[in-house]
Amino acid sequence: MEVVEASRTETTRSWATLQVAHVNDHGHWVFTMSGEADLDTERFLTRELAAAARMGGDCLVVDVSELHFCDVRSAQMILTACRPTPITLIGPAGSVKRIFDLLECFQRGPGLRAIRQGSVAAAR
Repeated sequence: MEVVEASRTETTRSWATLQVAHVNDHGHWVFTMSGEADLDTERFLTRELAAAARMGGDCLVVDVSELHFCDVRSAQMILTACRPTPITLIGPAGSVKRIFDLLECFQRGPGLRAIRQGSVAAAR
């Protein structure tokens, strides 16, 4: 990876922690998330997704491989935040994968490239 543009963490009153990083990986903007995305971290996620949308580029890679929990609202925000920029979602596992699988069935469109297991390198 080339340059880390920004890396931030928010811990809420309920001790939910969400960490995000915006990275330029050879022309692909990678938005990496770890921790928990839920109602308590919604405002933080909204701000960070807006920042990711402003980064521009042909595609936004959203790496959720380190996301331990994601509620339906947060998943919807991730899938729709950067339209019309295509999104490649990588690394969902466990309950996070089940949420994205469920939503992807109903929301798949030109803005969602793929849901993949694997690494950022596989998304290029």
